[in-house]
Amino acid sequence: IIMQDIDIFVYQIALAKKEQDEHQKLLNLQLTDEEWLHVIMLLRLLTKAEYMQQSFSSDCGPTTHLTLPALEALHKAW
Repeated sequence: IIMQDIDIFVYQIALAKKEQDEHQKLLNLQLTDEEWLHVIMLLRLLTKAEYMQQSFSSDCGPTTHLTLPALEALHKAW
């Protein structure tokens, strides 16, 4: 759903441009289905990385011993 919202947003901005060249450049920013798949894969990858980073971050005490297992889990997921 957010993909459609972003495409609509880009389209509406493009419509507001009076010059054809600017209008076309903005329309070219709309992502293809294949590009959206790449975005989704990147988001999944970054989500896993963030989760692993959070697993060995703490304000309460030492967590260095959790670093290697978290990185191994991340490597396995990738």
